[in-house]
Amino acid sequence: MDDEDFLTLIRMFLTNPILGPERADHTNSEIGIAQGSVLFPILMNVILHRLDLFATGLCNEVGVKYARYCDDATIATMGNSNIAAWDVIGKLQRFLRDELSSSGQK
Repeated sequence: MDDEDFLTLIRMFLTNPILGPERADHTNSEIGIAQGSVLFPILMNVILHRLDLFATGLCNEVGVKYARYCDDATIATMGNSNIAAWDVIGKLQRFLRDELSSSGQK
């Protein structure tokens, strides 16, 4: 990622304290981001962009639909195309394991 303004914004989110339930209570996060953070969908789009490209191309080839928001993905079919959908799901699982896992991140 080469967008320095975007990376600065991400750093600000990750290094600023988290406002606690009493609004006067601030804690520092040791790792990750707070659940429900506005940063979560943005980071998922950055992290899963390669998955989206792969899945969209794959789904277009076999005539099924793909949609994702954050870490939830849907494969939609029409009629009797369950076999195609399960084939896509298997290929997506392999892609996630081989291309995007922490050990296989390229």
